[in-house]
Amino acid sequence: LSAEFKEYEAQDEVPILEAMTHTLTQFDEVEKIKLRIEGEDQAAMPVNGTPIENGYSKNNGINIFVDEQPSLKENKMVTFFYPKQHNDNTYFVPVTTFINEMDDLHEQTVATLLKGAPYEFGALQVFNDDVSLKESALLENGVLQLIFNEGILKSKDEAVIADDVMETLVRSLTEKGQIEAIDVQVENVQTIENEAGEVYAEPVQVSDFGTMEKM
Repeated sequence: LSAEFKEYEAQDEVPILEAMTHTLTQFDEVEKIKLRIEGEDQAAMPVNGTPIENGYSKNNGINIFVDEQPSLKENKMVTFFYPKQHNDNTYFVPVTTFINEMDDLHEQTVATLLKGAPYEFGALQVFNDDVSLKESALLENGVLQLIFNEGILKSKDEAVIADDVMETLVRSLTEKGQIEAIDVQVENVQTIENEAGEVYAEPVQVSDFGTMEKM
């Protein structure tokens, strides 16, 4: 980078670093970034001193939200994607928070996701208040099976899961790569459909959706 890179406000430092990192690490061959300014390696960002000596990766999170000081020994950083509407377009806002690794990791992740995005991010709350898991989450051969109560349905009168509900689940839970697809089932419901009336006959993966736009 040139010296002009340093001309930003202190409060913009972490968002700038996160934006650069998440843009460049979307390519499979890029794991993290390191910065040079006028040919010199940077141990810290130039304005507010954010440490970057060992490089910066997606594991550092983005839009970090912390409601209480987490224990680094017991908590794990997880990034969720929440839909946000702008005119006729839907964007997915990435939010990184902490969950307790001492409990079942997948169930804690789902429970945190169901709470919705912190209001500061202006994202949509797509889950009904009464939705919950009825059985333990089960990961097998890359497919995470989730059995919900009927609160996951768009309404009590039809076996439909709203498209933004399914997409939020799949995009958030497959973020780390260990989970490749989500098998969503509903207690006491034989067959579930999307809003177009198509049956969810197979586990759902990210490639089943269009290109994601993020803010």
